[in-house]
Amino acid sequence: MPVAQVTIFLQFHGMQGKKNYQEKLLNDFRLSGRVPEQNFYRRLKSVLDLNYLYARTKDFYGDSD
Repeated sequence: MPVAQVTIFLQFHGMQGKKNYQEKLLNDFRLSGRVPEQNFYRRLKSVLDLNYLYARTKDFYGDSD
């Protein structure tokens, strides 16, 4: 793969990992307070375990060490 293509690939396909979201108080606005408890994606997250995907896709991402 030419260097230009590798660079473009890395720009769009960053490193694999989990982002630890931390609430930040900004103008008295909290995102978690605005999303209803029965929101579809909150419920989906509580019943769907996708952790296996990290092991299955690790070869497609760079090292984050």
